[in-house]
Amino acid sequence: MKTTRAVVADDNEVNRKLLAGILENLSIEVFCAADGLEAVSSVIDIAPNVVFLDIQMPNLDGIAACRQIREHGASLNSGEKPVLIAVSASAFQQDKIKCLAAGFNEFIPKPFNEDQIHSTLAYLLPHSCVFETNPTLETTSSLPKNLVEKLLEAAEIGSVRDIEQAIDESAASQDPLPGVLSEIQDRCRRFDFSGIQDLLKRLDPVDTNDESRQR
Repeated sequence: MKTTRAVVADDNEVNRKLLAGILENLSIEVFCAADGLEAVSSVIDIAPNVVFLDIQMPNLDGIAACRQIREHGASLNSGEKPVLIAVSASAFQQDKIKCLAAGFNEFIPKPFNEDQIHSTLAYLLPHSCVFETNPTLETTSSLPKNLVEKLLEAAEIGSVRDIEQAIDESAASQDPLPGVLSEIQDRCRRFDFSGIQDLLKRLDPVDTNDESRQR
């Protein structure tokens, strides 16, 4: 089975070790870098599946490193473009927009937690061997289609109230709450509505009307 590889770039050693530890617990092979230049060099050398880049780093910041990695995309050893995830202490919406425009696949604000890293990797790397051997990190969903539609509509207009109401109504009939709804709650608290939409669009909802007709 092919090993999943990750590059973690952060000039803060404590942050590097924290994230590396989370990834290593998922049996991911981790390569650390102290700045953007080291990160770009590591990506070219080892062709990782995923790269975590802190935005504020010396020598070459995360956004500049992201652009260089994207430019090198065709020459990477694996022939596949790595998933790039921005990590930043700044959680302003304009910072996320800037990162995504630069070529990042996702933006994670600090401080992050283990569940955030797990759920982000689960939908960005759904076919990774990491998730083949970790059944709790599911990328499919048994959420009802009407619930997914409600959540999508609420996320599109940026309505925290409508998202929370839809989840509360679902929670009354689901115990424990499905992991995907917990992730949506977390993203809602961070006002990450585009992230909620991306997550929902990757799900495989259940059409409850079809189920009732089959009975």
